[in-house]
Amino acid sequence: MSTLIAYYSRTGSNEQLAKQLHERVASDLDQILDRKKRDSMPGCAFAALFKRKAKIEFSKEPGGYDRVVVVTPIWASVLPPATRTYLKENGPKLKQFSILSVCGRGEENTKAIPDVERRARKSPSARLLIRAEELQNDSTQQKIEAFIKEIES
Repeated sequence: MSTLIAYYSRTGSNEQLAKQLHERVASDLDQILDRKKRDSMPGCAFAALFKRKAKIEFSKEPGGYDRVVVVTPIWASVLPPATRTYLKENGPKLKQFSILSVCGRGEENTKAIPDVERRARKSPSARLLIRAEELQNDSTQQKIEAFIKEIES
């Protein structure tokens, strides 16, 4: 099965996680670029809460893959504009997709999953929401291993 890891990252945490996943899973890697510079976290949260869209760029056609793993932050319990736009534009093309996130509240951000499902028009086959400060914990690494097994099965 062909796999694409598509990621959006404002601060680099999700980019780092996407690259680590790419090293462990046979896949292509594609960055989702938001053409608007988003400097302040309050501005980012505002854009997310009001479900703003974004002008984005990406280079790989996600519909050409058997599965797509979307790696993204979650801001104020909702998707950032770039990820929201990516899923809205590409959701119908995705055969199978999963969501992976490094975010401030980790699993407490499950309120974002219905937004993910609405935008993609389907449910993710796997999901993992990780707190940034827990990223290096052994238990979190075990969760990542379980996530990898789930997306590869």
